[in-house]
Amino acid sequence: MKFKVRGVSDTEFQRWVTTARAAQQSLTRDAYLQLAKPSEREPVRYFSTVDKQLYDLIVGMCVEPGKMCMHDMMALDQRGGLGALAGNF
Repeated sequence: MKFKVRGVSDTEFQRWVTTARAAQQSLTRDAYLQLAKPSEREPVRYFSTVDKQLYDLIVGMCVEPGKMCMHDMMALDQRGGLGALAGNF
């Protein structure tokens, strides 16, 4: 990916913060999944609020509903995996 970086003054940064806080959109799990899809030349979007669990879901690679989070998978593996829990190990 390529990104352009633009340094701005404190005043310009505060103007951006004000614009973002005034946005009507919330960054939810569904909104994130749409943003994560490959795309080109997407318009700038602002989100005034963010789902409180979203960061942990992203880090745990389990944003998609029904997908097991990595920390749960690692804990299961440490106990011998699903086979051990089902008595098939």
